[in-house]
Amino acid sequence: MIKTALLGAWHVHTDGFVQAFTEAGGTITAVWDEHETRGREAAARYHASFEPDLPRILAQPDIEAVLVESSTTSHEEVITAAAQAGKAIFTDKALTPDLASSRRTADAVRAAGIPFMISLEAKSSALYQWVFDRIHRGELGQVTSAFFRRSHQAAVEPMLPSYWFDTSQTGGGITLDLGCHGLYLLPWLIGERPDRVQASMRAPFDTGADEISSTTMTFPGGAIASAHTSSAASQLDNTLEIVGTHASVQILGSRTEDAWIRFATPSGIERIDPSSWTDAPLPSAVFADVLERRKPVPEAYSLQEALYLSEMIEAAYTSAEENRTVYTGRD
Repeated sequence: MIKTALLGAWHVHTDGFVQAFTEAGGTITAVWDEHETRGREAAARYHASFEPDLPRILAQPDIEAVLVESSTTSHEEVITAAAQAGKAIFTDKALTPDLASSRRTADAVRAAGIPFMISLEAKSSALYQWVFDRIHRGELGQVTSAFFRRSHQAAVEPMLPSYWFDTSQTGGGITLDLGCHGLYLLPWLIGERPDRVQASMRAPFDTGADEISSTTMTFPGGAIASAHTSSAASQLDNTLEIVGTHASVQILGSRTEDAWIRFATPSGIERIDPSSWTDAPLPSAVFADVLERRKPVPEAYSLQEALYLSEMIEAAYTSAEENRTVYTGRD
């Protein structure tokens, strides 16, 4: 049994990720949080001890790993400290708010030589894995265009903690927090890294950061993909469309039990029923397996993937702020 510390309970996904981690065999024995009340409450929920001092919790020799669920703007400090203490690391997305700090953080992780995973959880969806398999088996032919939208109503309905709109903690708006799923999912599905990025962002509800955005990615192989996100919708909703030279697929919804899938070819249209499909384990559950069975970190959740996402997020914000195309993948 590998003892693990939870570093922060800031993220709205904390409870779900911890549950997946413990159900997969992981054990949370200690909790730290920069906000003491929040940390003590989390420690009580997980039947763990609370430690208010980050260096002290990282100095505990029996703690071999950490789950980083602290504010995004604290990630560089927290992850770097954990790496220097020799702890295996799981972190929520994004790695850090900007590419320069992500690179510094990655350097610290590499220097420590410890296992590292980032939660790019859309890749664990059975719906998107089904699409991935068909693309990479050639059933869609050459992918020419793609669209992904993930949205919720947080800018118009109080469904998230008030600090979720504090950029001193989040490091950005909806593009960084929710839109990042499209920024890593579409390149993963297409099988290429984009070489050009253009983005537009708006904030009609004055939450303090971007609330609606669309990011267009152009790929070396010829595909064009658009990742749209919004916190000004009526509900939590996902849409995916992939168009290829042999077939196209549309998926409405994110849960296998009620998603709608249309698979179209020149010979006809097939409606796919995904209700019996099972999602792959969440990345935090995979992390428990990595720790307990000493398995390698899957490439889909690797440090390199974390850096690719940081590059896409920064490219989107730079494009929107400077009203220009950003060329990516040059170093």
